[in-house]
Amino acid sequence: MAVIEVSRVYEEIAAGRRILVDRLWPRGKRKEDLELTDWAKAVAPSTELRRTFAHDPETFPRFREAYLEELNANPAAADFLEQMAIYLADGPVVFLYAAKSREYNHALVLRDWVPSRQEEAAGAKPAGPKPAGPKPPASQKNNREFQKNKTKADPNQKCIKARRFLL
Repeated sequence: MAVIEVSRVYEEIAAGRRILVDRLWPRGKRKEDLELTDWAKAVAPSTELRRTFAHDPETFPRFREAYLEELNANPAAADFLEQMAIYLADGPVVFLYAAKSREYNHALVLRDWVPSRQEEAAGAKPAGPKPAGPKPPASQKNNREFQKNKTKADPNQKCIKARRFLL
């Protein structure tokens, strides 16, 4: 497995797949300048957590715990881990962040979290085939067709709504 490095967007960036792990776009940077592979804003710390932390070194241990809880509860984290496995199989990955502090930032927490979760997932995979689950709900296309047919069945429905609005 390849290595995950962490770099600040305003400094020289190491070689590898570049993934921005901030929720907000870094000030003064153009997308072309960063040459990003991906922008993982779904796994960045929440706005509330980011504001509470305020990059204060004294609150970093509490921030780390809260951010790890947030990551473990985040439904987007599973997709992020799958994508990271693909990227890491291909070579080194660089997490990019905009914070001033090199020692106290969320990219370091995320860098440590990814391998630990991938190791947990590798040990927890079932040996047999996937069990059949419940049928997926009707697709949105079918739902749109239903709504279209429902409107066709009662062409006066729109007129009734318009008249109510005008009265």
